[in-house]
Amino acid sequence: MKTKKITFGSNEHKQAIDLRNEFLRKPIGFPYLNDFPAEEKDWLHFVIMDDKEQVIGCVVAIRKNKTSVRLRQMAIHEKHQNQGVGRTLLSYAEKELQRTGFETIVVHARKDTAGFYQKTGYKQEGEEFMEVSIPHFAMIKSIGTAK
Repeated sequence: MKTKKITFGSNEHKQAIDLRNEFLRKPIGFPYLNDFPAEEKDWLHFVIMDDKEQVIGCVVAIRKNKTSVRLRQMAIHEKHQNQGVGRTLLSYAEKELQRTGFETIVVHARKDTAGFYQKTGYKQEGEEFMEVSIPHFAMIKSIGTAK
């Protein structure tokens, strides 16, 4: 497997959009209607690929301010779940974000994935809330400063 930061509009980005659409958006009734949502142009995109160069996992980071980002739409293809793929991708994204100067990561974790984030060092902040008709928890992790 190979982790990497990708650019908006690349072939890997298209694959990530398809993955997010299939496993995150369609099941809740919010499919993308086009390939490249314009708001993503300034987001940071990370993927993990299999040996055939196919994207099997992705996550995006949105700058909140100079030192913090919000992770969104982390998706791992169902064939690769519970095999450490998500943990590998998340670890890579965190290291890249730290290297570029970010200190804090926030995520709105779906209730059924909050345990995954807790196991990787995220702390719950506040009570359960609804977002896109699904129960979520706000979670936060300090990644310190790049050395």
